[in-house]
Amino acid sequence: MTRIVKVSDRTITIRDQKVPTWFVDELGRRYEFDSMAVLDQNGRFEMSNLNKRQCILSPGAIYNLASPQ
Repeated sequence: MTRIVKVSDRTITIRDQKVPTWFVDELGRRYEFDSMAVLDQNGRFEMSNLNKRQCILSPGAIYNLASPQ
């Protein structure tokens, strides 16, 4: 993943932390919030559960690739 260069003003709360509803990376790709990751008993997320158009940010916010900006 590349560096995040722009985030939405609107946020949602995931595991007591505010995360943006969308963000744009340095390549101009926009990602929009999709869901909260389900963690295993050790507090980890299985990365293989993501499809190739998704990414995850701490604390477990899953985003879908929307479109280039």
